[in-house]
Amino acid sequence: MTTIGENTIDLAVAFDWVYDKDFINLLKQEAEQEGLSVLIVSDANLSEIISAVKNQSLTISALIDRASETSPHFCQLQNLLNIYGTYIVDPISQITWASDKATMHLEFIANSLNTPYTIILDPFDDQNDILLSSEDLACLGRPFIIKPANTTGGGVGVVDGAESLHDVLTVRREFKKDKYLLQEKVQPFSTDGKRFWFRGIYAFGLVQCAWWDDCTHIYSGLNPYEVKQYGLTPLYRITKKIAGICGLSFFSTEIVLTESRKFVVVDYVNESCDMRYQSSHADGVPDKIISNIINRVVKHIKKHSIETGNKIVTKILSRCDRISMERLELANITVARDSRMLSPLVLTSAQIFIGGMILLVVSIPVEGLPGFHYPVAYYGVLLWLSMVSAVGFSIWFSLLKKAGCKSVDAEPVEIYHSGIRSGDCLDYPAR
Repeated sequence: MTTIGENTIDLAVAFDWVYDKDFINLLKQEAEQEGLSVLIVSDANLSEIISAVKNQSLTISALIDRASETSPHFCQLQNLLNIYGTYIVDPISQITWASDKATMHLEFIANSLNTPYTIILDPFDDQNDILLSSEDLACLGRPFIIKPANTTGGGVGVVDGAESLHDVLTVRREFKKDKYLLQEKVQPFSTDGKRFWFRGIYAFGLVQCAWWDDCTHIYSGLNPYEVKQYGLTPLYRITKKIAGICGLSFFSTEIVLTESRKFVVVDYVNESCDMRYQSSHADGVPDKIISNIINRVVKHIKKHSIETGNKIVTKILSRCDRISMERLELANITVARDSRMLSPLVLTSAQIFIGGMILLVVSIPVEGLPGFHYPVAYYGVLLWLSMVSAVGFSIWFSLLKKAGCKSVDAEPVEIYHSGIRSGDCLDYPAR
């Protein structure tokens, strides 16, 4: 894939959670099967990798960062790679914005998504006292939920059964620099022994939804028959809409179908998805869902790698085109000046050989050493194109040598050669 140098990596995956290992190892395995080079970044090799990137002995095309949000020392790697133009999934700045539940609550309302009735409180350090009336609390119902806007993850700081203003005053002192959300407790519709609480998981355009029990935290597969039977198609549309709002490539969300048959988003954007396998952990994600995510990630990174390689090749070919045009102008000048001394065949052969060698040398860092395992048709086309080029240039140079060629306007030539100045007009054959 993208190979700028010997120490170029298509994909680096940074992690800091021990339970990510199974997911990352399988991601690495599938990516390597697709021809991608993969580097796993952990605390053990973080400093070494940062040093290698700094001295430019290591180039990383793409980074999936599952560590910087919870381990800030990993941010140094992401910030460094960002300078070098590495594709980051997802940038910490975007994650920070999308993970703010107060911000997302307002964004969702602005984009016509249903959310629980919510009161947003300023951080304790900004405003010690709060004004909440009994009517405000009554709108929340009892019990209600108290959650910090940013200090969540795995339920950290969340109070699920708050009952009074005293609970609010006490809880918001725990994370004094964070905003707090007071939310009504949404009750899901229930039938056929099912609570209609769902997880929507988004990965690079792929939307997957599953039953998720908010009491036991156990996933169950959601099949197409159930989607049709219960009218659950909006789950996929809502998850995709959230992706457009939050701007993340990989996240999960929680959506509830209420007793009034409304789809309500209750846990907005979980930016670091738990990727523990259900076959190994009872409350893990169904294996099939993770397998689909890995497949989509690999396809996305492979596509990005190819596009990056194409951009590099385009730049190189653009430079080569300029060289070729200058070489052609120089050859035209030479033939026109020394028409009796040069053989068109000799000049054509020399020009094409030298140009081909330049292209070959330039291509090796990008494509590696050439192989010869191609079908017969490939060599037939190669021979044909070579003949067309060789014959065409030979005819062109032969015409330049003929006496009586008419003069045409020529653009100024930015070449100084044997006394010919930039801007001098030359005798070219009429077209």
